[in-house]
Amino acid sequence: MSITSAGTGGLQYTRVWLATKSLARDPKRPCEDCAEGEVAYCEHTVIAFNTKYEDGSMAYGGYADYVRVDSNFAFKIPDNIPSASAAPLLCAGVTVFTPLKRYVKPGDHVGVIGIGGLGHLAIQFI
Repeated sequence: MSITSAGTGGLQYTRVWLATKSLARDPKRPCEDCAEGEVAYCEHTVIAFNTKYEDGSMAYGGYADYVRVDSNFAFKIPDNIPSASAAPLLCAGVTVFTPLKRYVKPGDHVGVIGIGGLGHLAIQFI
């Protein structure tokens, strides 16, 4: 994934992780959920599979040749990590890392049921 264009104050990276592949949020229209850090519940979210952005252009999802994303949802891929190795972290990794980081506190007990695509990452993150 490379940056082909960026708006004012846009990213300066050459390769990025996109923290979301199925959602796009309109940063010009903040809402209460966004203010509370719960952007997954934003009322202005565009589900990026065959839907339209506010300007009427199509959002084609993760299989698109190009994707529009808020810079808050993109992170630099370290040069020493190949894209193929980083890719699983964008789905399974985020799925388990986010709740562990947000809700688990020191001294809490965490149960991981199964050591598949999500479970093996949860064990590593714990």
